[in-house]
Amino acid sequence: MGPSPASTGPIVGGGIAGLSCALRLADKGLASTEYEASDRIGGRMHSNPGYFDQGQTSEWCGELIDTNHRTIRHLTQRFRLDVVEVKAAEPKGSEDTFYFFNQYHPRPASTRRSTSRGSWRAEPSPACEQRTRSSPT
Repeated sequence: MGPSPASTGPIVGGGIAGLSCALRLADKGLASTEYEASDRIGGRMHSNPGYFDQGQTSEWCGELIDTNHRTIRHLTQRFRLDVVEVKAAEPKGSEDTFYFFNQYHPRPASTRRSTSRGSWRAEPSPACEQRTRSSPT
């Protein structure tokens, strides 16, 4: 017979590691108590619904889910999170633009890559860099 729910220890931190730990314990039928110092869970990953106009949500510190991230894609299915295929959602002719040091910066041509693998974003999901899209004028 396995440990009783009372024998599980506390989980300190409500970031991705703490949440993953709590989920694994729950999947084994064990209760846990999670302690988080901030007013929300998710750790450094979070959605910011007020950054852009027209209700668009920006994702900070964990936005893209590549097609080879099987565990995360399984979790999006398990919790019925909608995902958006990023390349299909981009306007034609758009390019990556990054915002840091109070300026917009296009992605240097030498770092652009094309791939047949898709990238997915959970809606809402948790980019350490603020990522925006710009369309050609």
